[in-house]
Amino acid sequence: PTLFLAKHHKMYISVTGLQLKSIWSYPAFFRYAIPSKIQSQNAKGNLLTKTTTARHHVQHTLSVWESKADMLAFMRSGAHIQAMKATSKLSPPNGTKVYGYESEVIPTWEEALALLDKN
Repeated sequence: PTLFLAKHHKMYISVTGLQLKSIWSYPAFFRYAIPSKIQSQNAKGNLLTKTTTARHHVQHTLSVWESKADMLAFMRSGAHIQAMKATSKLSPPNGTKVYGYESEVIPTWEEALALLDKN
């Protein structure tokens, strides 16, 4: 079910997808992904971080933030910026997709992935 955090409180929702080049990319991916997820969960303004590989072997992240500024501060620092720098080694060209938006509700995985596909 869709989760409501607070009435009339806009949150920033970020949905990402990363396709890996091959099965051999998984060890390097997890070397970056695990510290990045821990960083996200402890970052200022983070309300939720979830990950899944539910479809097409694409690594997905759903994160919810108090503001876009909080998400950008996380994205541009620490383990996450190191992971972003490694993306071209791990993912084929056009193998990443990101969609961010403001909302008063936290989407389900199904809703989040539908929005990622649509946008």
